[in-house]
Amino acid sequence: MPNIHKTDNQGFTIIELIVSLAIGLFIFGILLKLFYVQRETFSIQGQLAEMEQNMRAAIDIMSRDIKMAGHGTTSTEIFTISDTGTVTFLVDYDSDGTLEAIRFNLDNDDLEIERRVDTDTPQPIVDNIESLVFGYGTDPDTGATNTVTISVSGRTSKSDGNYMGDGYRRGTLTSIIKIRNL
Repeated sequence: MPNIHKTDNQGFTIIELIVSLAIGLFIFGILLKLFYVQRETFSIQGQLAEMEQNMRAAIDIMSRDIKMAGHGTTSTEIFTISDTGTVTFLVDYDSDGTLEAIRFNLDNDDLEIERRVDTDTPQPIVDNIESLVFGYGTDPDTGATNTVTISVSGRTSKSDGNYMGDGYRRGTLTSIIKIRNL
């Protein structure tokens, strides 16, 4: 009668186990690195989107107010031009018959664009803005300001050590606003 028990079932050797474990750890390391790179990319894209949103919001808010410049007055002297980083203009903002002076400027210390109505406390409207420049176009017939160019340069809120320079990513948006009330 033949022997039905086979004795050649030896399993894996220690060398085979070590090699398979090393291959498994190598693959796990690659997957971990891939996850880390994807997470960093996701974070950077979020910061870039936030920077773009801040610059768009700043231009939108300033554009709405600047388009109203001169509302409630017949004067052509509605803008006070002091420097390229500040715009001040007159408008009857709340239609009560009284002109308010609205001013936008950059707070360089806090990297915020501020909006001030008359002598009230300035209110920040957006942050992480490094540069704010206004340019003015004039009507050749009246000499009044009829366009305002706004250029806003922003940066990401966090520095990235893997990015060149100081690690901040930057962007610039520019818009030309035609004054309605001339």
